[in-house]
Amino acid sequence: MEPGHDAAPGPLPPKGRGFWIGIGLIAASFVSLAVYVVVPFLRVSMQAKVRIVFAGWVLSWSLFLLGMFLTRNQGYLYLNRLLRSRFRKS
Repeated sequence: MEPGHDAAPGPLPPKGRGFWIGIGLIAASFVSLAVYVVVPFLRVSMQAKVRIVFAGWVLSWSLFLLGMFLTRNQGYLYLNRLLRSRFRKS
């Protein structure tokens, strides 16, 4: 074995379409937060701005929770193994 290489390979990514769709939905939930930056500059009433922010909040959390549902425990375990293998003490 060459110096500087781990004996064990990193964790294999989970398989399945549902897992990767869930990851995409979680990422989309964070991208949807950009709505909050645009809202103050819209030429609409304050009441409409509040409704837009509320709709963005609902959309963001809905995408995130649906993504978490699709990734389930598999996503948590994968992330946990990935982080432990990257930050393991030598």
